[in-house]
Amino acid sequence: MESIKKRTIEVDNMVCDGCEQKIKEALSRMPGVKQVGTDYKEGKVIVIYDLSQTELKSIENKVREIGYSIKENFITKLERAFIHFLEENEKSSINQKASA
Repeated sequence: MESIKKRTIEVDNMVCDGCEQKIKEALSRMPGVKQVGTDYKEGKVIVIYDLSQTELKSIENKVREIGYSIKENFITKLERAFIHFLEENEKSSINQKASA
């Protein structure tokens, strides 16, 4: 069962085309990631993924792992925490339906 999500991640230190390419390549290799778009001028990564295979938290961790930082302010932290919570609940529901 697929649950396709489209999320935008704000990245602070993406400054060139090379940064865009590095992020695209790393995220595209992740299981469940369907599409990645990057815009270093706007500092944004748009990712489309299957929640049954990965989640936003894992994608954000991969961005950090390859050397980039996610925008951190009160509002963005709150929004991401809420999305993480919703995705965990939805993923649990997907897994329960798949095992039934």
